[in-house]
This record gives sequence, C-alpha cells and structure tokens, in this order.
Amino acid sequence: SQFNKAFNYLGKEMVELVKERKKAEKKGHKPTFPSFTALRWLYICALDGRTLSKDVKSANDYLYKLLKKDIKRQTIYEKALTAVILSKHGDAKRAAQYVKSLKEYTVFTEEMGRYYDTPRAGYSWYDYKIPTEVAAIEAIQMVSPKDVQTVDEMRRWLLQEKRTQAWDTPINSVN
Repeated sequence: SQFNKAFNYLGKEMVELVKERKKAEKKGHKPTFPSFTALRWLYICALDGRTLSKDVKSANDYLYKLLKKDIKRQTIYEKALTAVILSKHGDAKRAAQYVKSLKEYTVFTEEMGRYYDTPRAGYSWYDYKIPTEVAAIEAIQMVSPKDVQTVDEMRRWLLQEKRTQAWDTPINSVN
C-alpha cells in the first residue's frame, strides 16, 4: 500500500538522520531534542505500533532517548506529541508530567472554554492554533482519560473557534 511505502521510506530517512547525528556527536556536537520531523515520525510509530526492522528500531531508540533533552524549549504541540509517544512506550510517569505541563499552560473562561493563550502554544501548521489544541486534547485523553472536564472545556474552545472564524482551508477544518 501507499502508506507502507511511505512508512518504509521515512524509516530509512530516520536511519540516515541518526547516522548523521552520531557523526556530528563524534565531532563534539551535543545531541539535542529530535527535529520536528523526527518527533512526528516517533509519534506515527507510536500510534501505528508495527514491529520495526532492526535498523529502524535502533534509530528510533536513539531518537527516543533525545526526547528527554531541551524539554523547556518545546512548544505545546511538541509536548503533546511527546506525551503520546511516552505513553505508548509505557513511560506513564513521564507522560503524566507532560500532560500536567500541558494543562498548566491553559487558561479558562466560561465563555471561551479552555485554551492556550501563550507564545508557547505557537502557531503550528498553516499558522493555526487548532492543531495544537487538538494534539493536547489527544494527549490528555490518552494519558489521563478520567480528566473529562479538561477535555470538555478544550472542546468548547474548538467549537467557539468554529463559530467565530471561517476556517480558511479544508486542511484547517480537518485539523
């Protein structure tokens, strides 16, 4: 299938990326948090759950260790993806810490619901805050499923956004 071809291609790309990072490390460059592409790759792997080839698994293990670096500089969106990855890897404690942080950055009003009003929420794809909110909702639901109130309040914000704005592209509507 097209998905399998794309998945295998990305796996090979990540193996190459890790080789380059390891070469740079030998030259004295300190490893940092994975690139946005690598983070999204780990997220896809976490959700997909398939058994990976030995070289891809090795590359992923290297990238997974980097998730523990530069946490303070992560955007809300990156924290949400990281929480999902950690949760799927069985690191419930660290995933819970990330979700706690995700919640701490929210603000709540009765009228608007719960949302992010901080530069850390960053405008992600297509300069829109919707993907950040959706990613945070997914992480909170996965890591702390009993926290229905926070999720409901965040969904309220999404509904308010839909009411008050024209989502200018089909991609933004899907997000």
